[in-house]
Amino acid sequence: MICFYFLVLLLILVVMFAIIFAIFLSKISPEKYSKFCAKKVRNLARKKSLLYLDDVNLVNFDKEHIYVDQIIFGKKYIYLVTDIKLNGFVSGDACDNSWIYYNRKEKKHKYIANLNELAKDNIKEVSTLLGVDSAPFVSICLISNNCDFKIKNQNRNESHIVHFLSLKRKIRHLEKSKINSLDEEQIYEEYKRVKETNVQERN
Repeated sequence: MICFYFLVLLLILVVMFAIIFAIFLSKISPEKYSKFCAKKVRNLARKKSLLYLDDVNLVNFDKEHIYVDQIIFGKKYIYLVTDIKLNGFVSGDACDNSWIYYNRKEKKHKYIANLNELAKDNIKEVSTLLGVDSAPFVSICLISNNCDFKIKNQNRNESHIVHFLSLKRKIRHLEKSKINSLDEEQIYEEYKRVKETNVQERN
C-alpha cells in the first residue's frame, strides 16, 4: 500500500513538473527557447552516443544559405531539427500552403507557413547538396508543449511535429523502425561532409 501511494505521489510530481516547465517555456523569449532546444538535442545526442551539429549553415549551388538549427546523426537516420516557439493552437490541412495559428498570449489569429512543406523543402535542399537520397532524412519541428496541432490529412512519415518533452521518445521510436536507411558508416561520412561544409555563421 505504501508503494502504491509513493507511485501516485511520484506521478503527481511528474505531471506538476511538466506543467510548470511548459508554462516556463511559453514565457521565455524565442532566443532563449532556441538555446533550451539546442541544449536538449545536444544532451540527447550525447547520452545516445550520436553525432550532433548545432547552428548549421550550408550554402547550396545557387549560393543560397540553408539553415538548420540542429542535426542529429542517428544510427539509422539523419534528423534535421528546427525549433519553433509557438504558444497556442494550430489548425489546417496538410495540403494547404498556410495554417491558422491562434496565439494564446496575444489572443489573435494569424497565418503561418505549412510546416510540412517547409520540412520537405529543407530535406530536399540538404539531401541534394550532399548528393544522397532524401529517404534517410527525417525532419523534426520541435515546439513547446503548450502548443496543440490539429492538421487534417497529415502523413506522419513525411515530417514530425514534436513537443519539447517528447523528443527523446520520438527519436527512440524512429530508430527502431525497419525501413530503408543509411548504415552507420554512411551516416558518419555525411556527418563529416556537413561539418566540413558548415559555414558556422549566420548573417
